[in-house]
Amino acid sequence: DRLKFERRFGLIFGQVFVIFLIFFFFFVTPIYIYFYYKLLYTIWYYYIQLFGLSVTFNRNIITVPRCLTSDKVCSETQRVNHPIIFWNKTNAYFIFLFLLSPFRSTRSQLI
Repeated sequence: DRLKFERRFGLIFGQVFVIFLIFFFFFVTPIYIYFYYKLLYTIWYYYIQLFGLSVTFNRNIITVPRCLTSDKVCSETQRVNHPIIFWNKTNAYFIFLFLLSPFRSTRSQLI
């Protein structure tokens, strides 16, 4: 009688445990991963805003004084078109993907 009870209890417990594992894997883990990457992205975005990485995917051009020749002193007339750094969330996302790129397989590695 005790053996029958233990067997039935074990079956019920095992089924509940498997259902819990499936629930955890399909519902809790993706939410956790989503919020984890959202947190990483937010930290990255504000880090960029604070320290200003000179990376841009925009084509905003501003005239910045830059010496055309290294031996001469920069004059006010020597102005060269230079891309100014504009920051937005899309750039942060792309740079974040770029940082993660070593961890994903590229097409060149697959061929």
